Amino acid sequence: MPLVPTAPAPVPKKWKLLVRAAQQATAFLTAYFDSTHTTSVPLDAQWRYLVMRWSRYTPTGTVEDYAQIGLNITNITGGDLDVTWTTADYTTCEQHLNEFTQAVAAVQHQDYYLVDYRWYLRQFAQDLVVGDPAYPTTKRFADMGYPQRVTPRGLPGAVSVGADLPYQVACSVSLKTPVPGHWGRFYLPGFTQAALTPTGGRWTSSVVDNVSNAAAELIDDLAGSEFQVVVPTTQVKGKIDPNLMTTTDCQVDDIPDVIRRRRAKAPTRRHIGIPTP
Repeated sequence: MPLVPTAPAPVPKKWKLLVRAAQQATAFLTAYFDSTHTTSVPLDAQWRYLVMRWSRYTPTGTVEDYAQIGLNITNITGGDLDVTWTTADYTTCEQHLNEFTQAVAAVQHQDYYLVDYRWYLRQFAQDLVVGDPAYPTTKRFADMGYPQRVTPRGLPGAVSVGADLPYQVACSVSLKTPVPGHWGRFYLPGFTQAALTPTGGRWTSSVVDNVSNAAAELIDDLAGSEFQVVVPTTQVKGKIDPNLMTTTDCQVDDIPDVIRRRRAKAPTRRHIGIPTP
């Protein structure tokens, strides 16, 4: 089951010149791009959803949940999707993940602690209607259930000076695929005030470069071991079309993101204002 993107690669420059010169070529390419794509990944295809969980400091008497990110990873054998995962497969992936998380820890506050890796089986919903322009009434993906594997990590952030930022402030990493509009993204937690520029409140260049390079290295190392970081999609141009799109590049901007679901749940002080007499 080869992973084939649902849209063709960008048209070469020479072809673009031909399109401008020949109306027939324009009509042909337009029809090609707008045609209904066939499903390149069957509904019973399986991959793994990796969850990385960070614990975080909380004031005495309060409890917070984990800050976590996720990646979709396929096992590739001989150029085809391999639905079987062995202990050696997980171990190989985790070796590359250790390198990535160690690099990221260099810009995370010591109050953040990478607890573990959790691996879940992931696949499309079996009753997903392919080709139906309407949204199905069921979920797009099957329930993941319990983890297939849990591996403790135990890695604290390396930054010990300065205050950490509010829980909900994160650095976003975009996972670019060959199809614009079908990119993935995850949000790294645990950064400090030192990671921001003195004015403007943007990530410093060193932080942007560190995170983007670490993510790119992770994807490259996994690919070298025949594992692909993918972006699952279920719709193209309004039609149901399950696909696993391969990540081609990582992009990190200097603009912090706010992830509201990570907002602190329990206040340590709450006060109702009293008017001045």
